[in-house]
Amino acid sequence: ECPDCSAFELPEAYVGSSHELSRWSVQIGRVRKSWSVLDQTWQLGIYQPRFVYDYLHPETVGLFGVFSDYRWGGGTVSFFVSPIFSL
Repeated sequence: ECPDCSAFELPEAYVGSSHELSRWSVQIGRVRKSWSVLDQTWQLGIYQPRFVYDYLHPETVGLFGVFSDYRWGGGTVSFFVSPIFSL
């Protein structure tokens, strides 16, 4: 490890509502979501960014913005708005 190198990463930090109260939930902050199984399995970093300070063990980190999910019996629809990232 490099003694002069230092890194701090907060992979996920958000406030939000629960699905227990309604079908809609809202989160604001840095949220980790599974956007793509391919991206997650192969750790490509296309949809979900990675913290690559340690190249041998990269960590998936969340996107920053406002997230909203709508759940019903058949599935979930997710929405994402951010001033920093665009999908």
